[in-house]
Amino acid sequence: MDLLRRLLAKFGPGLVWVHIFVAALIITVPALSSPLLQDGAASAPAGRKVVPASTMASSCLTMVSPRFPMQAQAQGAQVVVLKVVVRHTGAVNPIHIVSGNPSLEPEAMDAVRLWRYRPYVADGQPIDVMTTVRVDFIPGKQGGLVSHPAH
Repeated sequence: MDLLRRLLAKFGPGLVWVHIFVAALIITVPALSSPLLQDGAASAPAGRKVVPASTMASSCLTMVSPRFPMQAQAQGAQVVVLKVVVRHTGAVNPIHIVSGNPSLEPEAMDAVRLWRYRPYVADGQPIDVMTTVRVDFIPGKQGGLVSHPAH
């Protein structure tokens, strides 16, 4: 409480309120908005539709290939499987690791964050959906390549 009084005296009530609100938002929003990350749960939260990977693959508009670190290429081709939410805008987030080489997980997540989908439509409205994606790491394939598989 003493800290609050000092902040009020220094910055005034408006700015202190904004800082407290933002701090509370930072603490609470990730837990509320990322049900995939709570307890490692991979099932869809109530009200979120799960769409098969094959259905969403045909809606992928932009796919970016992952960077495949040289030291990992020595192990040959590899796969990372992710559980993702495709937003009503076509953007991908959040992303949850399902399986794969832990050293490749950050590269897979970085690539998939750049993927874009045709929004999934239900009852005439674009909605957020949950699906699984497979990220292939192929030796010799350049990372960062953009492809447009649904065109």
